[in-house]
Amino acid sequence: MAKRVIIIIIIVGAGCVLIALLSPHLTINPKNTPTANPQPNLVVAECDRDSDCLVSGCSGTLCVPRDRASQQYSTCEWQPEYACYADDSCLCRAGQCRWAETEAYASCIRQLK
Repeated sequence: MAKRVIIIIIIVGAGCVLIALLSPHLTINPKNTPTANPQPNLVVAECDRDSDCLVSGCSGTLCVPRDRASQQYSTCEWQPEYACYADDSCLCRAGQCRWAETEAYASCIRQLK
């Protein structure tokens, strides 16, 4: 009986070592369940300057990189708040095309509520 227990311990220990050697990308989370190591959030810059961004979409509500504008689609519908985008600017911020959310835009949205 003692020999069986020792053999089982050796097999389990060898299995754990083998798993550890073969899966360097696994970590143990706080609940002790294996999870893949998260990859760093690498953000690829889609713009360098404001002119790299433009307004797109059927309703003019998308702020997208100029070189990908033809690949961006939106539904062709109209909501009253879409008119407020005319008071905003599509700009390059931290390498991403984004709406500036100007005070004029915010004021327009408030007036609609």
